Amino acid sequence: MTSTIGERLLWRDGDFTVSQCVFCVHKSETGTTCAAFPEGIPSRILRSEADHRQAFAGDRRTRFELAGDDVRPYLVSTRFPA
Repeated sequence: MTSTIGERLLWRDGDFTVSQCVFCVHKSETGTTCAAFPEGIPSRILRSEADHRQAFAGDRRTRFELAGDDVRPYLVSTRFPA
């Protein structure tokens, strides 16, 4: 699928990824820490290279939880389906 915004931006599926953390109820306001990783979210999770619905070393048994149904429309193309 190809998407555009106006005539200046064009991208195809897989061209960019939004971090799963953006949609998580546990994220901090800065977005670089959360309840699972108060010292800093590992880059593999920030880059959505690891599915944080699954256990991840050091996550204090806190996993990704969708912030609410109001964000579901923004999950258009994600690596890990909600």
